[in-house]
Amino acid sequence: MTVAPANRSGGDDCTTAGCAVNLSSSCPQKLRYSDESLGCKSACQAFGKPSYYFSNHYADFFEEACPKANNFNDKTSTYSCPSLGHDFHIIFCPTSSTTR
Repeated sequence: MTVAPANRSGGDDCTTAGCAVNLSSSCPQKLRYSDESLGCKSACQAFGKPSYYFSNHYADFFEEACPKANNFNDKTSTYSCPSLGHDFHIIFCPTSSTTR
């Protein structure tokens, strides 16, 4: 899913956020919901330990695949468009052409 400003005149922080990558096919085995890989859990969810919430090799997997998605409390993946108002395009199944 991606969230894109409808009008990009809001400055440098007005950029598309989210992830257009299908993570199911490359999800680490320990984070898969099932053998069919129906989706990826967060490491915190998979192991039930809050210590996995922050940076670790599982978080790095998500950060590398989806650098514009918010993986954890990280200012590099937090965006704002203060002058834009509330007009955004939400795309549920993005492709490379819809994420620009």
